[in-house]
Amino acid sequence: MRNPILLSAFSTCLISILLFIPQGMTSSQAENIPISSDTVGGLSIIAEFKFSQGNEVVKSFKIFNQKEGYKISQPPRETPVFQLIGGVGNDKPMLYYVTDSTLSQMSAVKDYTQFDVVVYLYRGNELLRELDYTDCMVSDYKITTLHDGDETFSGKTQFVIADTFEFKCGGYVLKSPVYDNSKR
Repeated sequence: MRNPILLSAFSTCLISILLFIPQGMTSSQAENIPISSDTVGGLSIIAEFKFSQGNEVVKSFKIFNQKEGYKISQPPRETPVFQLIGGVGNDKPMLYYVTDSTLSQMSAVKDYTQFDVVVYLYRGNELLRELDYTDCMVSDYKITTLHDGDETFSGKTQFVIADTFEFKCGGYVLKSPVYDNSKR
């Protein structure tokens, strides 16, 4: 049996985090804007999608899950699989288009079906981790309404409508800028 208090606290935190949905921007715009966070420890996720038709930087994802791929260099080789979760918003039009095209198998948009993704993990303006994924495609997409049990229905908290994107990739490289900077 799950602990209802712990589940309620987790749901409240998740809903609170997802309520902050900044607007999307291009790579050049992203370089000039300070990174803000509403998470514990001031951590934030930035995902840069490198489509054949251009790049899209998304700063509204609040949850990153690396599901598979840790054993990419060891037999049996795992395929990198990861999720990005955030509020539904107008900050990711190209990603929505690619997702819709890929999952509905529209043949006219083959250029979009494979792309690269770089996931940056920041604390303030300090880059902590960088995960460079290659040859990715959207493998699953869901829209979910998140809520905090009875609290949401009584009006004490709010509903969040969230995107859950899952990606499968051909490979990835982990980078640790914090370690690299410590060697200097």
